[in-house]
Amino acid sequence: MILSDFIDSFLKYGHVAMFMIFVVLLTVIIILLTKHEHLALQAKQTKEIQLSTQYKQLTETLNVLYEYFLRWKNDVKDWDELLLKVDMHCNTFATRLRKSHPKLSEQDIHFSVLLLLKVPRSLVADSLHIAVSTISKKKHRLAHSMGVETNQLHEYLVNFCLYMHDDTTNYCHPTQSIGVL
Repeated sequence: MILSDFIDSFLKYGHVAMFMIFVVLLTVIIILLTKHEHLALQAKQTKEIQLSTQYKQLTETLNVLYEYFLRWKNDVKDWDELLLKVDMHCNTFATRLRKSHPKLSEQDIHFSVLLLLKVPRSLVADSLHIAVSTISKKKHRLAHSMGVETNQLHEYLVNFCLYMHDDTTNYCHPTQSIGVL
């Protein structure tokens, strides 16, 4: 008897019940979407903070490596020590660059390291024993061989230093002290 009353009531007022269920479901969906958007925004902000921190750490490391380069350029004749320092402090940058771009010459690797360190053109020319006038052309060729635009080469090198493969949690660790270098 109760069941038949329920069925009669539902048939009589069913459209109201269906509307109420629809409103409840719509409200739940809106709440879930809002929460999802909030979580996505929070994740994006956290990632931006992490990237900012990583970039700051990379900048500090590159500055220390640049200072090392300035001391090195007059004393050391070969690149092994500098490349070792760069590899040690920047996720094996030079080693990975060789593997990722096997057609690069050793001079291209050296040039890439100097670009990463933002070494001035005159010092690049002195270090690589090339004319300052050839640096732009060399940079263009290097960018082309890496598959990036010339104006994005430094950004590419920085990102290459920061990230190992697709793993964005690995980044260039700052040196503990200048004495490490």
